Amino acid sequence: MKTNYIIIGDSITYGIGDFESGGWATMFKNYIINKDDSKVCNNYVHLAGFPGAKSSDILNKINNILQSFIHKEFVNTVVLSIGINDTQVFNGEPRNNIEQYKSNIEKIAKHVIDSGCNLIVLGLTRIEIDEKFLWKPNKYYDNKIISEYDRNLKLIL
Repeated sequence: MKTNYIIIGDSITYGIGDFESGGWATMFKNYIINKDDSKVCNNYVHLAGFPGAKSSDILNKINNILQSFIHKEFVNTVVLSIGINDTQVFNGEPRNNIEQYKSNIEKIAKHVIDSGCNLIVLGLTRIEIDEKFLWKPNKYYDNKIISEYDRNLKLIL
């Protein structure tokens, strides 16, 4: 079975910070490509990672992403990894409140499923320590907030 993977996400999907391997999505792409020992491409992997993207940004792009990467002769599988930037606290509040995040994820999932694709949703990445930006003390990540969004993500899908 030929599979066309469309990986959609934020800077973690893009591979920011992983100078050696290019991030998890690039490692997945390399694995899929290298396991295929024929000269014919039996599987595709498309990476659509957008540094700084929130769920609302992906919602605004989802139709264009799908139109660009869906392959009619393959089983299309979307891997969605989005949400950490929604949880980022800026001036005391997450950048997207949890209700907006849930609504965005539901709409993204509907677009993906309505387009005939399979959908895999990855949970949110925790951080090692609550991360504050020294140059922007009013902007940070908090594992308690990340965990709350992740719990809600599991309830949505």
